[in-house]
Amino acid sequence: MKNSLLQSIIIIPLIFLLCFTVSCQQQGEKAREEAAIVDIEAEKAKVQSVLNQYVKAWEIEDIELLSKIFSQDDDMVTFDGNIAKRFVGWEAWKERLQEHFESYENVDISFRDQIIKVHAASNVAWLSCILDANFLLQGQQGSLKGLRVTWVLEKRNGNWVIVQAHFSLPKAE
Repeated sequence: MKNSLLQSIIIIPLIFLLCFTVSCQQQGEKAREEAAIVDIEAEKAKVQSVLNQYVKAWEIEDIELLSKIFSQDDDMVTFDGNIAKRFVGWEAWKERLQEHFESYENVDISFRDQIIKVHAASNVAWLSCILDANFLLQGQQGSLKGLRVTWVLEKRNGNWVIVQAHFSLPKAE
């Protein structure tokens, strides 16, 4: 009798502990699943906002605004279609942008045919689009039509930043 009472005293709490542990684990899994649900369309809109900020930065020649949408990483890579050159790191790309701001005036950029993809984990996105621009260069009206743009973006501290950019001109036919 003593053994059976002792076993009951030990086994019953262990059963309750096991049930409690399983219940907590199931609730934790459910919470993780709910947290994993991401509004992809909302994230795409935020990536679209990066495009809009890029346009605005060019309109007002604001290097600081561009510094907010490009990563500051030393290994950020940008391929510039105008001179077929690769720039590594924000500082190198920033210098190139400042050269553009010194050379071009009244820049009017528009994007078309945007395709934005956001990874299901919602921390990486990529986009492709076509850029058209009108501008003044050394007092002469100029334009650029059909510049192909591809960006890879990462979400950092809740903000999307460009970690790789590729601009290329279509081959003249």
